[in-house]
Amino acid sequence: MTHHPPLHIAINARISPAAGSGGVVTVLMGLIKALGELDDGPEQYILVSTADDSWLAPLIGPNQRIVRHTPPLKPPPSRSQKALNLAARLTRGGLRRVLRLPPRPPTLPRSDGLFEGLGCDLVHFPYQQYVINALPSIFQPWDLQHLHFPQFFSPWERVYRETVYRTGCALAHTVVVASHFMRKDLEAKYAVPPEKIVVIPPGPPLAAHRPVYEADLEATRLRYAVRQPFALYPAVSWPHKNHLRLLDALATLRDHDGLRLNLVCTGHQTPHFATIAARVAALKLTDQVCFTGSIPDADLSALYRLSDFVVFPSLFEGFGAPPLEAWAAGRAVASSGTSALGELLGDAALIFDPLSVESIADALRQMTLQPGLRADLAARGAQRLERYSWPRVARQFRAVYRRVAGQPLDDEDRALLLASG
Repeated sequence: MTHHPPLHIAINARISPAAGSGGVVTVLMGLIKALGELDDGPEQYILVSTADDSWLAPLIGPNQRIVRHTPPLKPPPSRSQKALNLAARLTRGGLRRVLRLPPRPPTLPRSDGLFEGLGCDLVHFPYQQYVINALPSIFQPWDLQHLHFPQFFSPWERVYRETVYRTGCALAHTVVVASHFMRKDLEAKYAVPPEKIVVIPPGPPLAAHRPVYEADLEATRLRYAVRQPFALYPAVSWPHKNHLRLLDALATLRDHDGLRLNLVCTGHQTPHFATIAARVAALKLTDQVCFTGSIPDADLSALYRLSDFVVFPSLFEGFGAPPLEAWAAGRAVASSGTSALGELLGDAALIFDPLSVESIADALRQMTLQPGLRADLAARGAQRLERYSWPRVARQFRAVYRRVAGQPLDDEDRALLLASG
C-alpha cells in the first residue's frame, strides 16, 4: 500500500452564489462537498473565502476548514489625491480612445502572502481567476468563449480574459478542464502542452444539496405559478445562452401549430435581459414565459422535477451542467450539440441546431407531443449520468493534487490520471 504523507491544499473559494456566476459556483460547491467526504487519505483542505461564506459552511467535511480573507482597508485618498487620480484616469483613457488603442491590459493580482502563509503545499484556482503566487498551482478555466464569440464581450472583457487565461495556463503546474473540447481549444489557441492538461468533467452540481421532497414540489409550483406543460431552461441571461431564438421558437409553435408550451427560465439576469424582456413583450408571450431570476438551489431542484423536459439552446459551452441535472431529476433533454455539448450528451438528448428557430421549434414540438420520446431520452440520460460521479471527481482531483505536490501515487491515482489524460 502506498503511504501518502499529509498534504495541505488551498482552494480559492472567493466567489459567491449571489454574484451571478451561474454554473461555476454550483460546480465548486459540488467539488468541495465531495472532497469533504473523502475519508481514506490524510489530505486537508483550506477553503479561502471572503466574508460572505455562509454558502460554504453547510458543505465542509472533517478534513476541511474555512479561512476568511478580506483585503486590508486602505486609508481614503485626500481630496487632492482624488482629483489627481481622476485626471490620470481621464487622460489615459481619453488618449487611448482618441488614438483608437486597445484597452490597457489589466494587471493580474499577486499574492500578498495569504496562500504562502497558510502552510499549504499547493493552491487550486477552480474558476476564472488566477493570483500569481509562490506555490505550485492548478488553474481551471471553463471556456474560451471570448475567442469564439468576441461580439458578446466588451474590448476590456476580452483583454481581461486573455490576460487571466494565458497567464494562468502558463504559470500553473496543471490546467484542469471539464471537457476534451476545451482541452483541444487550449492546445490550439494557447499552445498549452497536452501533458499539462487534465480533463475532469464534474458531477451534477445540485447533488451537493438535500433531496427534494413532495412538499417541496408543491410549494415551488405555487411559488412560481408554474403551468403544465412547461420546459425548463436554467441559464444566466448571457447573449450566448440564446434565449431570443428560443422565444421565437415558442411563438412559432403557437402561431403555426396552435401548440402552447410554457417556459420557465431561471438564472441571474444580466443587462442583456432587457433585450430578452422586450422580445417576450413583442411576441406576446408574457402569459407563457416566466423568468424567475436567481432562485434558491432547492427551488431549482424542484423545478427540474416539475418540468416536462429541459431545453438547452446554448450557442457555446465549455461543458454544460444542466443536462446532468435534468438526468438526475429523471427528465429528458432537448439541446444544441455545439462546442462541448455533443461530447457530454452522446445519444441521450434530442439535438437541434441552435441557430435555426425552425430546428428549435421542431425539437420543442417533438418533446411536447411524444411522451414516449421523453421517456426514452430520460432513460438514456440516467444511464449516461453514471459517467459523472462526484466521488470519482473528488478522487480524480486528489490524484492531481498528489501529483502536483510530487507525492507518491498509488494504483488508483495512476489509473484516474490516465483516464483523465
